[in-house]
Amino acid sequence: MQTKELLTIGKLAKLTGIHVKALRYYDRIGILIPTYINPENGYRYYSREHIYLVDMIKLCAEISIPLKDIKDFLALDGTTIDVDSVLDTGIKLVRNKVAEFEKKLNFLEEMKKDVQRNETLRKRKAGLYLTIEPTDYWLEPFTGEIGTNDYHFALNQMFKRVTELGLEAIYEGGIALKVNNQQTESFIFLTLEENLQNKQYDNVLHLPQTRYLTKITETADIHEVYRSSSEVAASKEAILLFELEMYAQQSAEIEQTFEVRMPVKKSS
Repeated sequence: MQTKELLTIGKLAKLTGIHVKALRYYDRIGILIPTYINPENGYRYYSREHIYLVDMIKLCAEISIPLKDIKDFLALDGTTIDVDSVLDTGIKLVRNKVAEFEKKLNFLEEMKKDVQRNETLRKRKAGLYLTIEPTDYWLEPFTGEIGTNDYHFALNQMFKRVTELGLEAIYEGGIALKVNNQQTESFIFLTLEENLQNKQYDNVLHLPQTRYLTKITETADIHEVYRSSSEVAASKEAILLFELEMYAQQSAEIEQTFEVRMPVKKSS
């Protein structure tokens, strides 16, 4: 076969900016099939169409389409690729990445707000008022104290269970105390991303917009926090208290202090 019009693997590497080793790897996995292989010396030769094919392989790699999946876009001749299908797949992947990064951005922004609010809370002994929009919480019974090894292990295991169910746990978690007619029941909780699927599970508690008085405490036992809180201890209504770990602007400054959220009437 005449090879004058064909490209050696070295020439193809220069024209595409892809190392020879990478091109050989593409050959081995079947996504860069040579136009001709010299039976005497094994040299591989490529057509000019392979330049565009390598460009598309680079694009696939950049948008995280696995190299092994590129075969699905190749025609039988090994040099023609379904560009339209590659682009459709790429658009879907990139959109998913954008959505994922938006969630991470929201997480970081919420954490930033909490850190700033915690710094303000540390300076306000009387506490701060906080309004939380309608929220879904995943609750599981827990009798331990916040901040302990048992607490962190239980929270991590609960996060795994929630994720396996296809639910989206977001930033906040901690201890919740349900009080009804002076009877108390404690839970460990995670805050969930709003989703219609949440309603399927008995562990999910939906709270409407609620106003809280938030204060700092050094007490890790939420039952003791409740008993010592004159704002809620005398209440005969069913209420739900929350206790959360606090973050400081410098991680070395984190102390064993916690944020307590006590519901207050809207008229307060």
